Amino acid sequence: MSYLFITTFALLAWWRSVLCGRSVDDIPTEMKIGHIRTIYKCGKTPFATFKSFIHVIGISGTVKNIHFDHAISLVQHCIVSCLIHWCLGGNQISLLAAILFAIHPVNNQGVAWCNGKRYAQNTALTLLMYRFVPVGILIYFFIPFVQANAILAPVLLLFKGFWQIVLITPLIGLLGYKRLKVWYEGRAVPLRKDGVYFSNDPRKIISFFKLFSFYFWHCLVPHNYGFFYGYGFYYTSKKSAADKMYKIDAEFFAGIVTFLAVAVATYMNIHNAIGFGLFWFILFISQYCGFRVISQLIADRFCYLPNVGLQFAVAGVLVKFCVVPYIFPFLIALYIVQSWIVVRQFDSMEAIHDYNIHYHPTCPKSYLYKHIKLSNEVNVVKALYWIQRVTDTLPNDGYGWYLYAVCLMNIHRDKESLDCFKKAVERMEPYQYNKEERNIINFINMINERNKK
Repeated sequence: MSYLFITTFALLAWWRSVLCGRSVDDIPTEMKIGHIRTIYKCGKTPFATFKSFIHVIGISGTVKNIHFDHAISLVQHCIVSCLIHWCLGGNQISLLAAILFAIHPVNNQGVAWCNGKRYAQNTALTLLMYRFVPVGILIYFFIPFVQANAILAPVLLLFKGFWQIVLITPLIGLLGYKRLKVWYEGRAVPLRKDGVYFSNDPRKIISFFKLFSFYFWHCLVPHNYGFFYGYGFYYTSKKSAADKMYKIDAEFFAGIVTFLAVAVATYMNIHNAIGFGLFWFILFISQYCGFRVISQLIADRFCYLPNVGLQFAVAGVLVKFCVVPYIFPFLIALYIVQSWIVVRQFDSMEAIHDYNIHYHPTCPKSYLYKHIKLSNEVNVVKALYWIQRVTDTLPNDGYGWYLYAVCLMNIHRDKESLDCFKKAVERMEPYQYNKEERNIINFINMINERNKK
């Protein structure tokens, strides 16, 4: 009966996801099969071929019908929610946690986005590993095949008393991650040289506290979810955005207070559900907080696995203080309404950007999409409007100024276009300028030749 309740709540919150279409990075079946064949023909290791198969299937299911594909994602989410109850005690706290997790809006990319299947799959593997320890540790070796979000999973076994098994985590999950990727994929995976995400800048400790605070409150207090966020946008690839994240300000001190409060609460409750849940959250969200990470963006999908622990802690608090009858119904209503709102963005690619423009106007990603789409449709006037929104939102983004200059050049506003090209050159990251240098020179020469005539 408990699992029926969990599944019912999950379906109530996410039933509309089955009606959604194909959106960001959702790959059609024909392309997936072709990719697997290419991997096999390239002569990579058997591990690489198997890993590619799991990865590509995980991106977007196995069928051509996108609605059935979304149904697979929804069923998968229901299974993960039931596993929370089964693997984490089968008691009142785990039941409440499973229901809260099943309907939580921050899980939207694990439910309604086909490409988010991998994050849910690894969550299921982590729960099963914890449930069947010590034999369950064998499940851990399947995790890198799917996604890196659970690479630190063996640390959880401290709560089971298997500290010896935990010793493999630094070996495989931290120090050996790059070599592990070579073993699984049959090649060395190059890290980006053009960005800041994989740099060893000690200032990253500042961004760590900021991002930890962002993710904690993002999961704890449901509000304004989406696919793209203005907060920290371009932090992972642009020095100018990184410098803003490295700034010591009120946000940094608020992040320290949040982190210390969560850490102290974890320590004081380490022998009950609250401490276990908070420890789970800290463990799995930390790799996405910009210190030394295996990721590239700020996104809801990174919260899917950590949110298991946070909702377990919330359920522990409700039971400990005997406020379940008063707070739990309110949380259910709040989470379901938020889920109904956020799921609409997955109707199509256009819907994602329309939703993002409405709910996250400080993020330039959707403005840029609109500009490029309208430029391809030769609707220059509307394209100019959207690229202006990009430069207004991110005045230090050199690539935005470059596109703005090209758009102005196409409608013969040459003087303004030259000014924008100058701003673009001043603000572009080195890798961007090297890529567009020839085009910039050619465009400027074209304008000068046109003015001579």
